[in-house]
Formats: sequence, structure tokens, C-alpha cells
Amino acid sequence: MERKNRFEALDSLRGISSLMVVILHSYWSHSLYSFNLIRNSYLFVDLFFILSGFVIALNYFEKILDGNVSIWFFMKKRFFRLWPLHLTMLFVFVFYEIIKFLAGSFFAVHGTFGVFTHNNLRAFVTNIMMLQSFNIHDEATFNGPSWSISVEFYTYLFFAFSLFCFRRYTKWYKWFVGLVIVSSALFLVFVVGHLSVSIDFGFLRCLLGFYCGIVSYKIYTRLNQNRFVQNFSGSLWSITEFIVIGLLLGIMIVKPRIDLLDFAVFGGGFALITLMVFSKGIVAKLFKSKYFVFLGKISFSLYMVHFLFSSIIKNALKLVYNSDFILDSWGGYIQVPLIPANIALLGYIVVSILAAIVLHEQVENRFRMAKSNFTRKS
Repeated sequence: MERKNRFEALDSLRGISSLMVVILHSYWSHSLYSFNLIRNSYLFVDLFFILSGFVIALNYFEKILDGNVSIWFFMKKRFFRLWPLHLTMLFVFVFYEIIKFLAGSFFAVHGTFGVFTHNNLRAFVTNIMMLQSFNIHDEATFNGPSWSISVEFYTYLFFAFSLFCFRRYTKWYKWFVGLVIVSSALFLVFVVGHLSVSIDFGFLRCLLGFYCGIVSYKIYTRLNQNRFVQNFSGSLWSITEFIVIGLLLGIMIVKPRIDLLDFAVFGGGFALITLMVFSKGIVAKLFKSKYFVFLGKISFSLYMVHFLFSSIIKNALKLVYNSDFILDSWGGYIQVPLIPANIALLGYIVVSILAAIVLHEQVENRFRMAKSNFTRKS
């Protein structure tokens, strides 16, 4: 039970991160738009990657090394975890593209961007194959946030295959993990200069986060039964939590642009995730509340569905207020009056959460059961 509670805190952290990304993708001039904390929320995606690495390593690292789980079995489970919801949203976005085409053709109503330009047949095929984020396209296509699902799926494959190759040389795998982290980090630091990459170098970004998650898992296995860690008082845990979260949020609040400070936030996220596994402080207890835990359960659906409503609301506001899309250093926004902009933000968050609940029940859970039956039969 204690172990389950620890990982509930991680689930809650994933849910909070998803909510921050939802707000980040609201492209109109509401009261929160210009806050650096919101603009820097693209870095919460790196928390997803670190969390994914930790959870996957926790459940499969030893099993794959010992030969108890095959690459085929592992990838089937990962495929059924990601692809059904991704495919569902892809067809929703195709339908949305058709609606925009009809609105433009018959009613001269046009959205922010052209219809069937980036979201064309080629993009549809790459999305079906989850290859849309391997430097194939110049722009994000269809469900923009799905870029991370694309690179995460192939990171799973990279992880499983590499573990299989090291089955007879397990003591050397730690050096391989270090090589992946160092090489991807060096490229992102010295060639790219930030972490705001997606459809170009998103795979390297995912590798960096995922393999740091493996390091976090190794720290957990080493310190799980450590007497010194076990004897840490609740007050000391709380102080440590506030220091780590304070530094993490402090950097995001003062960071005015996409730059090398991304990697400081990444380090803070890694520290926070590792801390949450062990911590018995105030924040960890708060994260274990039923509301945050529930948000964590629907986090994948929330992440995958919100961009649809962001696009709908953005285009509706553009039409109602006849506003142009204003480009800025963060991407851009629709300029609308403050009160309707804030109402739109609240409605956007609410409808995204409600839709995520439906998708979680009707797609995620259904295919999770189908996946279990399929893998058992296999």
C-alpha cells in the first residue's frame, strides 16, 4: 500500500503537468497568457518523459533483462496503450479539418491557418505510423501534442531493444544509459540550445528524459530500504519539497524566453520526481489527494484531447471579434477583450477535462481491457 501511495504522487504530478500544458495551449489574450510560468509550461512535457522512464523501468527493466518479457510482448502493450487514443483523436481532427473546409467553401469562414495544407494525406500517413515527429514535416500536423506520443513509442522500442542486447552484459548497461543521456544532452545544449523541440529533435528530447527516468528508478532501488532515508522526518521532507519546488517554479517564473535555462528546469523536474518517490512531506500528501490522483488518471486523455478545443475556441474568438493572429516570441495569440477571453479559458479547461473523462472511460479503459485479453492470448 505504501508503494502504491508513492506512485499515486507521481500520477498526480503527471495530471498537474497535463493541466499546465492545457493552459499553455490557449492561444488568446486571457489574464494568464503572458505569465512566464505558463509560457514555460512546454517544459512539463519533459516531466512526462522522465516519469515514463521511471514507470517503465520500474515495471519492465528487470523482466526484460531476465528474459521474462519479450520485446514483442512489451511493444504490444505499449502500442495498445498509446495508439488507440492517438488514432481516435487523429480521425476527430480529420473530421474537424473537413468542417473547416466546408465552412470556408460555403460560408467564407476561415480559421487561423489554411485547411489541408499541413494536415494533408502525407501527414495523415505519418500520423497513422506515429512517425510525424521525425523531422518529416515543417510544421506540427493534426493533433499537435501527439508529437510526444510519436517519439515516446519509438523510445520504448529503443529501450526494449537495447536491454535485450545487454542481457548477457548487464553490468555494462549503466554505461549505455550514461552514454544516451550525455550524448542527447550535449546535442540539445550545444547544437539546439534549448528544450523546445518537437517534430525535429523531439526523439532526442524524449531519450534524455526517459533515460533520466531510468536513473531515477535506479536511485529508488538503491535507496528504497535505506535506513537514513526511512528515518527522515515529515518536516525535513516538507522543507526539501519546498526548496525543490521553489527553485523549479522560481526559474520558470523569471525565465523570459526559450533558452539554456530549460536544462535547469529539467534538472529540477528530475529532482522533484525522484523526491516524490520517497517524500512524506506536505506536498507529497497533497498530491495523494483523490482530486489530484483522479487528474493523474485522466492525464493522457486530457493531454490528447485539449488541443482540439483550443483550436475550436481560438477560431471561434477570431470569428466573433474579427481578430488577427498576433505573432510573438512564444508563438502567438488572438487579441480579444479580457472578460470573454477569461471566460473562454475557464470553459476550455472544463470542457477539456470533461472530454478527457469520457475518452478515459470509452477509449483508454476499453482498449486497456482489450489489450490485456490480446496479450494473454498471445
